[in-house]
Amino acid sequence: MRMPDGRCLAYADYGDPKGRPVMSFHGGLSCRLDVRFAATFCNDVGIRLISIDRPGIGLSDRQPERTLLDWPEDMAHLALMLGIERFAVLGWSAGGPYALACAYRIPQLLTNVGTVGCMAPVYGRPDTIRESGLQLDRILFPLVRRSPWLAAQFLRGTYRLSPALLKRNLLREVVTPADREVIASLEGAEMFDFYYESLRQGPWGIVQDYRLLGQAWGFPLEEITKVVHLWQGDEDRIVPLCQARWLAGRLAAARLHVVPGQGHFLLRRCLNEVFTTLTTDEVSSPLTRISSPLSVS
Repeated sequence: MRMPDGRCLAYADYGDPKGRPVMSFHGGLSCRLDVRFAATFCNDVGIRLISIDRPGIGLSDRQPERTLLDWPEDMAHLALMLGIERFAVLGWSAGGPYALACAYRIPQLLTNVGTVGCMAPVYGRPDTIRESGLQLDRILFPLVRRSPWLAAQFLRGTYRLSPALLKRNLLREVVTPADREVIASLEGAEMFDFYYESLRQGPWGIVQDYRLLGQAWGFPLEEITKVVHLWQGDEDRIVPLCQARWLAGRLAAARLHVVPGQGHFLLRRCLNEVFTTLTTDEVSSPLTRISSPLSVS
């Protein structure tokens, strides 16, 4: 889809083309392909799942000097061009901040807002990097700030690794049984095609993505008045539960759903719960801050 500034924004259209629309924002080192597994489910239940490549990633053109708050403008234009009046947003992991940016900037266009394993800010919260369960994240966040060129070379090196090697490395790092079961069940190419596709144009789109996520996001979480559903596996070690609790404590209307026995890939096990919530009409009610006790589902 052509944006007003001439860029092309790439997206995958899964599920029922006439269904209730949900725009999906991929995780870090990923692209539009990471929710392809949900296509059949969405088609069966009448959901149109639109998964978008961020600028410079996959098939989307780069957008120099972009900010997180440029993303809601792209989503508003994409919806207009697709003939969609209102839509839900779902951000997985590093895609979560982009969903929150939409909740801040274009709440009038959103039916519901959800995140799965959403990362907390890095800027002003140094524990975020230390808590990360993936060595790649612990390397990239400081590296894109200190030496973007070295970060790009590092990513070029990982791009040459085989799917089998990437899978072995991931299984060595991931300790949650539920996540290990998901990883082990997938063939290497099926598990990592989204990773290779994210680097189709080279590493600079990923470098820019990590740089944006690692700096100030540009909007106060406390000023988001839209209800935000935060799904979090209680055994997630890639983005641990403490980060979801941190976010829930700052959002004006957080709904924290802690899923027992699940890790970072809980969306594969909880498609019905997540998408039923995101496609259910929002009930008008006074917004209240949820702090303690946290809602558990």
